[in-house]
Amino acid sequence: MPFEKILQDDFILRLIILYVAKEYGDSLTNPELTKFIMDGQEVDYFNLQYNIYELVKMEQLRVFMDSGKHYYELTEEGKETAGFFQSKIPLLIRKKLDEAILEKKKSEEPKTAVIADFMPEGGEFLAGIKVLENNQEQFSLNVLVPTREHAIRVCQFFQEHIEEIYQKTNEEISKLF
Repeated sequence: MPFEKILQDDFILRLIILYVAKEYGDSLTNPELTKFIMDGQEVDYFNLQYNIYELVKMEQLRVFMDSGKHYYELTEEGKETAGFFQSKIPLLIRKKLDEAILEKKKSEEPKTAVIADFMPEGGEFLAGIKVLENNQEQFSLNVLVPTREHAIRVCQFFQEHIEEIYQKTNEEISKLF
């Protein structure tokens, strides 16, 4: 790899760590930070961990614990350093890191699904809609209607107006508090 020697330089490696933390824009666990930097790069794991530790000692990174996991985030000084010296990181490395960060952020975006369906219930039909976010039910509404045709029309209505229904319901519920 053409940058193999550059990636052994502690100064550049620290800048890369700060750059990833800055561009990601949120706190990262050690495994997440390590994966960003090591994927596709010739970086020594132990040297990387040493430099993360040094950045914490230098108060460029802050470490904190949440839900049993250690997270790293940039300090104000770390943000300044990352912004001021990022041009010292080779453009090819920055592009690879940017792509990895963008892909991770896309994978973290909530995935929303809206499912409208009906089923027979005695001599009638139960028409309903569900809003799922990351496969977890966030909202559901069911209506009992007399015929299959009514159920189909209710499901179509739900599909076309779910945003309004959801918003109005949330507004009314929030008035209770």
